[in-house]
Amino acid sequence: MKINLVILAAGNSTRFQENKLLYPYHGIALVEHVFQHIPKACFDQVIVVTQYKKVEALAKQYDFVVVYNPSPEKGISYSLHLVLEASLTSDGCMFLAGDQPWLKTDSIKALCEHFDGTHILCASTHGIIKNPIIFPAAYYEELLSLVGDVGGKKVVHRHKEACILWEVDEHELYDVDTKANLKIF
Repeated sequence: MKINLVILAAGNSTRFQENKLLYPYHGIALVEHVFQHIPKACFDQVIVVTQYKKVEALAKQYDFVVVYNPSPEKGISYSLHLVLEASLTSDGCMFLAGDQPWLKTDSIKALCEHFDGTHILCASTHGIIKNPIIFPAAYYEELLSLVGDVGGKKVVHRHKEACILWEVDEHELYDVDTKANLKIF
């Protein structure tokens, strides 16, 4: 089965008050922690959508495809539109936030291995839906209809009956919104 991975790395980091993706964390940029945990063999393509030239340069070091988002102010749906255009021939597309530095390779692999091409597969902790999420191709059109600062979870909530939750350690699914979040672990 052909699965593409999309790493969302185009946000403005307003709560962080500077570019959190490039913020040094244990000696490397925060987003690079995510890049290091990608099991490339699981994916047909790994696509990074970003507005930042430095994130683009890092992504290229990992041989990831880069899609430039010239208008991040249009919200997350605009990033989804940009990358889905590059994923229309895949059977599924996993969306992963670029600010989840604790997500482990084995968890990403497990999600890929359990994706059946029919159900929306969501990482979860204690039954709460988190990223990453894998959408089957059947949902691409609905994802493309999203507008503004709305992401794929809106589609997930419309189709709860089609979702399978895959429990992942809550520590791995934390995302970084503020500098204080980096001191949690």
